[in-house]
Amino acid sequence: MTRFQKVMQFFKFAEAPTSITSSTDKFHEVRSFLDAVNINFKDCVPPGKVLVVDELMSAWHGLDQDYTVKGIPHTTKIKDKPEGVGMEIKGIADGQTGVILQIEPQEGKEIMRTKEYSNEYNAGTAILLRLANLLLVQEEL
Repeated sequence: MTRFQKVMQFFKFAEAPTSITSSTDKFHEVRSFLDAVNINFKDCVPPGKVLVVDELMSAWHGLDQDYTVKGIPHTTKIKDKPEGVGMEIKGIADGQTGVILQIEPQEGKEIMRTKEYSNEYNAGTAILLRLANLLLVQEEL
């Protein structure tokens, strides 16, 4: 067993607060973890002059939450990708170092339409603004 497998054996997410349920937020078990990752990125990695926004794909071979409680919250299927089934994540990275600065999991069209900037702009522009906004707030501090 590798070190990573040993760590993952004990890696568990806490139960969500009772005010949040899986019916309102499929990401409720990992939302605070994702937020903490973004805060840590923001606090530890200063952005450079060149920023790049792109998608990341994390392959998934199990079931999604439509079929099991232990499944992935939202499955994206992109047939042109080498591993075309999994979690799609949009990210903004430093163009010179390649270090990821912020991430946003894609939660499905209906939910993504409720996110900030989605009423005023198309989906791609809204994602760009949400990812960059977190970096801009850091620059103002």
